[in-house]
Amino acid sequence: MTKKPAKEISYPLMRTQLIVFVVLLALGVTAALLYPSICLSVGRRAMEQGDTERAVRYLTKAGSEDEVQSLLNASREQQAEALLAEERYAEALAILTDLPGIEPDDARILACRYGLAASAERRGAYAEARDGYAALLGYADAADRLLLCEIALANAAWTDGDTETALALIGKYPQDPSMAALYREIRLNDARTLLASDTPEAGLSLLIQLWNEDASLTEEVIAAERSLYPYLYADRDDDYVLEQLRLLSAAQAARKNELERIREQFPSQVLAVGTAHTAALRADGTVLAAGDNTYGQCNVSEWTDIVAIAAGAYHTVGLKADGSVVCTGDNSRGQCDADGCTGAVEIEAHAMDTVVRLSDGSIVCFGAHDDTPGAASWTDIVQLSPAAYGLVALSADGTAMATEASLLTPAFRGLTEISAAGDYAVGVTEDGGLVTSAPYDPGFTDVIHAEAAATGFFVLTTDGSVRAVLWTDGDYAPLLARTDIAAIAFSGTHAVALLSDGSYLACGQNDCNQCEVGDWRR
Repeated sequence: MTKKPAKEISYPLMRTQLIVFVVLLALGVTAALLYPSICLSVGRRAMEQGDTERAVRYLTKAGSEDEVQSLLNASREQQAEALLAEERYAEALAILTDLPGIEPDDARILACRYGLAASAERRGAYAEARDGYAALLGYADAADRLLLCEIALANAAWTDGDTETALALIGKYPQDPSMAALYREIRLNDARTLLASDTPEAGLSLLIQLWNEDASLTEEVIAAERSLYPYLYADRDDDYVLEQLRLLSAAQAARKNELERIREQFPSQVLAVGTAHTAALRADGTVLAAGDNTYGQCNVSEWTDIVAIAAGAYHTVGLKADGSVVCTGDNSRGQCDADGCTGAVEIEAHAMDTVVRLSDGSIVCFGAHDDTPGAASWTDIVQLSPAAYGLVALSADGTAMATEASLLTPAFRGLTEISAAGDYAVGVTEDGGLVTSAPYDPGFTDVIHAEAAATGFFVLTTDGSVRAVLWTDGDYAPLLARTDIAAIAFSGTHAVALLSDGSYLACGQNDCNQCEVGDWRR
């Protein structure tokens, strides 16, 4: 095998390569030594041209000398200001907070933080915006913007059903109109919710409070009041409802409503008693009678379609469904001349008198006393009651009036019914109290009906019992012991009651069998 000859080394080439390397090394070292200066020069020029981004890039490479750092900080400060102008708040803030000598209350830092809060507010991040503004109180309109964020958060909490949070936020700004409006909306919703619950009284009470603050709720509060207390406002206009709302508490309204409910169920003018006879109106419109029939006052067996009855001393009067009047009994003073009268809406009788109220509002008197002239100016009458010395009436607004002033006192106001006899009268108030012009006022409560006679008066109470004030003796113990009485009538010498089971009970003087009603049924 033949051996290759060794490669011959070219020394001139090696020398050349070495020289090139040395030159390049020298150039590199020179460049490395000069690079910071070059970067400083380029950075300074970029600063002069306003190219802060390029200036920062080069100055960052220019070394750590004080001059370089001073220029770099100045460039970064300019960069932050440029970013701030472009509303790039986060980037600007990051630079400014990293720069030495920039205090937290620097106007540019505050502007960045305000801008970040405003940006959060614009995109609906109200909690973030709220926190941002809260740290800037005293700067620009940060306090106002903070309130707007709190309002937005309160509304959002309310919409999401977080009432507790909404109320907590509202509580911080009770005087702000927007917060007050939201608070009213929450309370109104609470009122409506309670009205539909098993505690509607609480809802109505809250609704009334809101109505006192805002008259626009008038229709709603009237509707709620009528719904909760239907008996209290039956056949009453809205003005009356508003008047009662201003006068009554919820408890008082509830009490009056219950009284009205009981009164509405009270069978009016289904019993009538004379000096010694008794009459009862049955559910089918016929009439039963017992007792003295000397004058034919008990001749009522042929009557039909009767809707109300009344009795004087010795005569009996009936009002038919068609508004006509029928009479039977003593007519010595013309008290039965009312027979055949038409257009009647109410009949009353006393001793030897009959009084008829017609549908046109006029009042006609038959018998011993003619009180028609004294009653000619009366209007809006809802009930009459003749007495020995005059005629008493009750108007639609609960005010009593009389042809003889001594029958009444100033207390006869706000009544639901009135009864007169002899020289006095008794009235039942809307709240179940009793007023009287008699010498003795017993202070009865829970009264729904009163029956006055010359010898005293009986009252029927809400629990189905009766109480009496008498100035002559009489045996009425069987009635006074009952708690199931639905209606009562009192002549002064005997009393008769309709019981809740439809049977009758009478007691007192029975010389003409006027109390023999044991087999009667309603």
